[in-house]
Amino acid sequence: MKNLNRILKHTFITITFSLLLGSTGLAFQSFVDSGEILPEGQFELTAAGQAAFSDFEGFNMATRLSRSFSPDFEGQIELGFGAFEFQTTALLKYTPFPDNENQPAIGTKLGASYSRFEGISIYAFHLIPFVSKRFATEYGDFVPYGAFNLSFQSVEETTNLPLQLQLGTGWKPKDYKHIHFYGELGMNLSKAYNYISLGMSIDFDSFSNIQLN
Repeated sequence: MKNLNRILKHTFITITFSLLLGSTGLAFQSFVDSGEILPEGQFELTAAGQAAFSDFEGFNMATRLSRSFSPDFEGQIELGFGAFEFQTTALLKYTPFPDNENQPAIGTKLGASYSRFEGISIYAFHLIPFVSKRFATEYGDFVPYGAFNLSFQSVEETTNLPLQLQLGTGWKPKDYKHIHFYGELGMNLSKAYNYISLGMSIDFDSFSNIQLN
């Protein structure tokens, strides 16, 4: 078990930092998250890939660093690479209704991003309402979620309003309390694209103390 923990930890860190230092993939619009807020002061590192299809095709990769500031608020910074040469996003996650008993977690993300595609700068503001619910099973915890990703996007002198429906689930294996795996489907509702995403996250209280279980 210790050897498996070590392999998973080093693989995850290697993938994440290789994304941060440079990859030739695409920009990133996946949710790959839940409505839950991290314990105050904790960090979470997420790495994910996205296979886009339909009107826009390609492979996206990105990494996200999250940190909680209160029981209701969490800050997030994302970096993505790909067919979009570069994308960076800053988000504030707000969950006024936490997941408890029969109530799902309900909240929204607000943020802004800058990206470049074929030499063109793209500026966007994001509004992402979401809902999620955690279920405990003998195989670990499952956290199905749904989100609407609405962007107010400026491309040169044109303004677009792309909208995606994002549906997925997180899975925390029974023996690993600090990691989640994600699977997600994104559906184009307006001026966006369809995609499939897979991701993994690990939470920790300091960069010198990253543990899987």
